[in-house]
Amino acid sequence: ELLLEMLEDPSAKLDLVAVNTVINAYAESMLPDAFDRAYGLARMLERDLNFIERGLRFDRITFNSLLKCLAASQRKDAGEQAESILNEMEQRHHAGEPGVKPDVVSFTNAILACYQAGDPSRSDALTARMSESDTPPNLQLFSTIQKFWVSKGGREGAVLSENILAHL
Repeated sequence: ELLLEMLEDPSAKLDLVAVNTVINAYAESMLPDAFDRAYGLARMLERDLNFIERGLRFDRITFNSLLKCLAASQRKDAGEQAESILNEMEQRHHAGEPGVKPDVVSFTNAILACYQAGDPSRSDALTARMSESDTPPNLQLFSTIQKFWVSKGGREGAVLSENILAHL
């Protein structure tokens, strides 16, 4: 609500850092509807004329915060949503929008969202997609996925981790 009030006040110092901080706070909140709130806020702000008039445009940090929020959400459609957000980032990048190209953090959070949603085939596809991009998988991705599987237990983590190692 404070962000909305700041949009209405031309003297308010609303910037992308404030927006990204709120979205990231949702990701850390562990609220069951945190992603819905963060995503709804982001889309509402993006359509708001005051936001546009201030020259504000979402950047990689905004999208990465949304992906982080999604990974924490444990939604059944998290993998599909994550892939959609990555696609949007790539489309914006190819359209010439600066600072939105997916990076290791983007892919890591998207892949983690797939795992959380029980969608290992989509996570494997995103890992392969990452390998084909100029942002290849690295130890950050491997470490994040390893921590996830250690917390879940089970044998499938070793197999999936081996798949990621094959892309390193």
